[in-house]
Amino acid sequence: MTNKKNQKPLLKDSVGFKLFKIVFSIYFSLSIIITFIQVLSEYRFAKNDILNELKEIKDSFKEGVIGAMWRESPEQVKTLAKGILRLPAVKGILIQDNFGEVYANFGRTTKKKGTQFFFEDEIFWLDFKLVKLKGEKKTDIGTIRIFSSRGAAFQRVKFGFYLLLIFAVLKTFILFWLFFWAFKRHLIVPLNNLANAAKAINMDRLLKINIGIKREKSLNKGNNELEIVEDSMNSMIENLSNAKVTLDKYSSGLEKEVEKKSKKIEAQYQDFKNLLFNLDQGFLIFDKEGIVKAESTEITKELFNTDPMNKKVEDIFQLSSSEKMNFNKWLSHVFKNLVPFKDLLPLAPKNFDKLKGKVVSLDYKPIYEDNKSKKIDKIICTATDVTEKVKLEKEAQLEKDKAKRISNILDRPLEFLDLMNDSEEVLDHYNKNIRDSRPDKIFRSFHTLKARFASFNLNDIVEAIHNLESFLNEIETDWSITNINKSRELIDYINYSRSNFIKDNNRLIEIANNSINNSDDSGNVISLKNHINNFFDVYQKNFILKEVSFLFKQFISPTMELAKQQDKLVEIKIDKSDIHINPDSYKELFSSLLHVFRNAIDHGIESREERVAKNKKEMATLYIFFDRTGDTTFKTIIKDDGRGIDPKVIKEIASQKESFKSLAFDKLSEKEIIQLIFEPGFSSKEEVSEISGRGVGMDAVKTEVESLKGTIKVDSKVDIGTKVEIVLPIYD
Repeated sequence: MTNKKNQKPLLKDSVGFKLFKIVFSIYFSLSIIITFIQVLSEYRFAKNDILNELKEIKDSFKEGVIGAMWRESPEQVKTLAKGILRLPAVKGILIQDNFGEVYANFGRTTKKKGTQFFFEDEIFWLDFKLVKLKGEKKTDIGTIRIFSSRGAAFQRVKFGFYLLLIFAVLKTFILFWLFFWAFKRHLIVPLNNLANAAKAINMDRLLKINIGIKREKSLNKGNNELEIVEDSMNSMIENLSNAKVTLDKYSSGLEKEVEKKSKKIEAQYQDFKNLLFNLDQGFLIFDKEGIVKAESTEITKELFNTDPMNKKVEDIFQLSSSEKMNFNKWLSHVFKNLVPFKDLLPLAPKNFDKLKGKVVSLDYKPIYEDNKSKKIDKIICTATDVTEKVKLEKEAQLEKDKAKRISNILDRPLEFLDLMNDSEEVLDHYNKNIRDSRPDKIFRSFHTLKARFASFNLNDIVEAIHNLESFLNEIETDWSITNINKSRELIDYINYSRSNFIKDNNRLIEIANNSINNSDDSGNVISLKNHINNFFDVYQKNFILKEVSFLFKQFISPTMELAKQQDKLVEIKIDKSDIHINPDSYKELFSSLLHVFRNAIDHGIESREERVAKNKKEMATLYIFFDRTGDTTFKTIIKDDGRGIDPKVIKEIASQKESFKSLAFDKLSEKEIIQLIFEPGFSSKEEVSEISGRGVGMDAVKTEVESLKGTIKVDSKVDIGTKVEIVLPIYD
C-alpha cells in the first residue's frame, strides 16, 4: 500500500496550478466580454449604415412613388416597390395611402405600428411620409415603410467577426502557455519543493531536520515570500522540538491526573445509577419518532414487563391500532411546537393497565433543545405504580355505593320489599316454565327487573340480568335445547346473586320490614338513614364533588396562551357558585369545552386595532357564570364581548356546503341559522390551521352535552358579542 505521506502532489492539486486556473479564467472571461462588445459595436455601425442607406433609397424613389400614387397608378407603384426590394439592404417594403389602402406589400414586412424606428423579431424599419407639394400647399398622400433585418447587418460584419474570433483564439492560446510557463517556473515548482520538504518532517527526529528549497536561479536574488516561509518553517521546527521535550514531561503527569479524574467520574456515575435504580418511578425518554433513547431503570422494566431501550413507546404501552394512530397524531403535534405542550397533554395516554393486577399512571414533560428557542427535543414520561391507590379508590367507591344503596332502601322500604318478592316470583316462574316461554317475553320481564334493581344500586344483580339480556339478544328466536339450558344457567346466577344479597343484608331487610310494620322502629330507621346520608354527603363533598367554577379554571391558561400568540388582550372572569358536581361524569365534556374558548379567541375577539376602531376597550372580556335551573339541573354561560356571529355569513357559508343544500334557509330565523355552527363539518374558516378550520369543534361540544342529556345553544349579536348557554343535569 502506497504511503500517502510520501506521495508527490499532483499538478492539478497544486496551489500554484489552482491560482493559475483562477487568473486565466478571469482573463478568458474578460476576453470573451471584450470580443462580444467589439462584435456588438461593429453590428451597430453596420446597422446605422443600413438605416442611412434606407434614407437614401427613400430619397431616390420618393418622387416616383408620390407621382404614381398621385396618378392613382397601383401597377407603377408596385413596379417601383419591386425595384427598391432588389437592393441588398432592403428586405421588405410596404406602401399605403392615408386611408390604409395598400399599394405594395413585398418581402418580409410587419403590420405592427411604431414610431420612427423599431427593432422586433429580427426586423427593423423606417417610416417616411409621402407628401405632394402643390404650390405652397402640402398634401399627405400616404406612407412608405422600408424594412431591413438583423441578418443584413450581420452580413456586413461577418468578415470582421471572423477576424476578431481568430485573433481572440490565437491570443488566448499564446497567453495560456505563457501564463502556464511563468506560474510553473516561479510558483508551482518552488511550492512543490516546499511541500515535499514539509512531508519529510518526522516528529521523532525534529532536531535532525532542516528544510531547504531547491529554487531556480532567478529566485535566489533577495528575499521573497517562499524564502520567508522556509525560514519560518525551520524556526517552527526548532520550537516544536523544544515544545515536544516539555510536552513529554507534562504528558506523563497528565496521564496520572486523567486516571484520577476518570475514577472520580466513574464513582459519580455509579452514584447516579444507584439513585435511578432505587427510585420508585419509571422513566422513558423518547424522541419525535416515539423511540426510547435513554437507559431505563430497573423499576421501568418491572412496570412494563420489558426492557424499553430502543423500542417504540406505542409497543411498550401495548396500544391498539386506533390508540396507536391517536398517539402518533399527538406526537406529531407536540414536536411541531404550534400548540403549547400543556394544551396537548390531555390527549396523551394516561394509564397503562395491560398487565394483570397492575395499574401504572403516566405523566409527560418536554425536554427542550435550549431555553431560548423552547423547541422540544425529546419527551420524558414518568411512570408511577398506582395499583394500590386505584384499589383504595375502588374500595371507597364500593363503600359509596353501599351507603347509597342503604339510603335508597331506607327511603323506599315498601318498594324495595315489593321488588324482593316480585323478583322471587319471576325467578321461580321461569325456572319452572322456561321451556314454555318465549325469549322475547323473558327479555321484557327481566329488563323491567333490571331497571328496578338499578334504582337501588344493586349492581351485582343488575350485571347478572344484563348478561342474560345480552344472551337473549344474540339468540333472538332460536329457542333450542342448548340455548334454553344456557338461559336457565344465567337465571340461576341471577337467583344466586339475589340470594347472596339477602344473606349479606339480613339486618337491613329486617329494618326495612320493621319500618313498614312497626312505627315504633321509625326513629331507629330515621337515625340510621340520617347517619348514612351524612356519611354520603361528607364523602361526596370531600372526595368526589367539586365546585363547578373551580373546574372551569383549567381553561384559563390555554386560553390566555392562545390570546398571547395572536397578540390579543383578554381578561377571563369566572363567577363562584354553590353548585357541586362529580368531575368524572363530565370528563369528556370538559375535554371538548376547550373548543368554545379557542373559538372565542380565534373567531370572536377582535384584534386590538379592530376593537379600538369600534370604540371598544382594547382588552376583551370572557365571562363565565353559573345558575341553578332546578333541583337537578344547572346552567353554564360562556360570554364574550367580541365581533359576534353574523347570521348572513353563516347562511352564505352553509348554502355552499353539500350537507346543507336541503335546508330551507328562507324559513329559518336568524337564531336558528346561528345554531348551524353546531352541525358536523361546519366551519367559517377558509383554511385549516392548528387552531380551527376542520369543522369538528362545536359539533364535538354539542355531542358531549347531548350524551349527558343536556342542551346547548348560542346567541350572538354583531359587534356586541356571543353567548354560549349549556344546561346540564347535576351528576353526583
